[in-house]
Amino acid sequence: MLNIVSLERMSEDFLEDLAEFLGKPLADVKTEANTFDTPALIAEWKKYGLDIYTKSERYLYDLWRNINEATLTWIQPLLLLHEKKILDFGGGAATISLLLCKNGNEVTYYDLPGIIFDFAEFRAKKRGINLKFVKKLDMAEEFDLVIANEVFEHVTDLDLEISRVAQVLTDYGTLYFKNGFGSFDIYPMHFDYANIWKPTLLKYNLNPTQAHIAIKNGYQTKIRALKATSNCGTGWHGILNPKSEDPLVATESKLLREDYDLLLECYVDLIKETKWSVILATPTHDSTVSWGQIPALTNMVKPPHAFFNTVSPLVCYSRNQIVEDSLISGGDWTHLWFLDSDVIPPAPYGLMRLLQRDKDLITGLYAKKTIPNQWLIWINQQPVQISDPSTPFDIYPKYRDKVIEVTGAGAGCLLVKREVFEKVSPPWFKVDYREGSTDAWGEDVYFFNKARAAGFKFYMDTSVMCLHMLNKISFPVAAQAS
Repeated sequence: MLNIVSLERMSEDFLEDLAEFLGKPLADVKTEANTFDTPALIAEWKKYGLDIYTKSERYLYDLWRNINEATLTWIQPLLLLHEKKILDFGGGAATISLLLCKNGNEVTYYDLPGIIFDFAEFRAKKRGINLKFVKKLDMAEEFDLVIANEVFEHVTDLDLEISRVAQVLTDYGTLYFKNGFGSFDIYPMHFDYANIWKPTLLKYNLNPTQAHIAIKNGYQTKIRALKATSNCGTGWHGILNPKSEDPLVATESKLLREDYDLLLECYVDLIKETKWSVILATPTHDSTVSWGQIPALTNMVKPPHAFFNTVSPLVCYSRNQIVEDSLISGGDWTHLWFLDSDVIPPAPYGLMRLLQRDKDLITGLYAKKTIPNQWLIWINQQPVQISDPSTPFDIYPKYRDKVIEVTGAGAGCLLVKREVFEKVSPPWFKVDYREGSTDAWGEDVYFFNKARAAGFKFYMDTSVMCLHMLNKISFPVAAQAS
């Protein structure tokens, strides 16, 4: 759970900072803020023209008014980003930049030099936050994400600014934007680019995939239909347990150890008897996956299937896009399997074992990328310790090789029946916030709660042990020093 600050606290912090910055009593600043009306900007525009952004003290109060429910809703998907390289383009008072820095992101603030820039820099220095400030973009630098909150209606040359954004975005990087085209009677400094907005994005290979998002070089959704496969070879086998009390685990483990070909024959026969057809869905940030996932998938026994791959740093959007594309594609698919790009399932049995459990929603077991080791499993909304952190693969007998009803888990190895998505209304995945706050549950918890409200139960198969990758380090760590 992410606990940053309430909307009320954000607003109060802004006014306290502004009073210090301007050297005025806080009471006076609050009075001016609460009596400020947007038409007052007309007089400022007449006085300063385009210099309004660099010289107008009163324009700062308009930035304070932007701390509202609409802005909070817009920034919600950004607040769970970690370790991303982000450019706040036209960052204003740096309200969003300061929030993003708290999650370990590398954030660069860019705006015109002047009073707004100085105020933003003052706010970061006051908090000791390591936010990088630039008055001129280094066009050789690249960012995973560029955010622009009501910026482009203020620029005099949209084509030029979009070209610069495209140049500093990595391939498959995201422009996350909110525009304020219109209201020219109140905002005479605005330019109306509504009619040329999308063509300009496309001109520079920024594909607007949905509201607020454009992906450089397109939102790459790749669909490739394949026949049933039974590839063999070396792969991550997980923990083999031929003496397991679970007949499915014991049989598969014994055959995998002693007669691999016979195991494959059993799988192929099972595929022929069933009508399973699976969408293998991998949301990624840059169209790449962890080094061990491709061998694992190659060696995975699979029923008829198709691959869907989406690219976006905003995971909730990626997951929703995958579900939407899958439903639109039609076909006779029966399940959708979310496999995150940094998760390696056990081959060759991982997918087949989940399918044979015949549950509406079921996930494999994987861990946080942290020390001490911690498997991601919640029952009654509480984390459950299912093994000693020093020996994470030695699952306690109570939980070993069990299909357990759970209330929470990660969605990185999640198999869902098609009917769940058809019965549960979109959005299926959403970063869920308390009203007027930035307290958040991840998009996976939102989906599980929504599915549960629709009458579906959620299960975990602890025999399907996955690896969670950080570069070439796998979690849980097999042996841990005390």
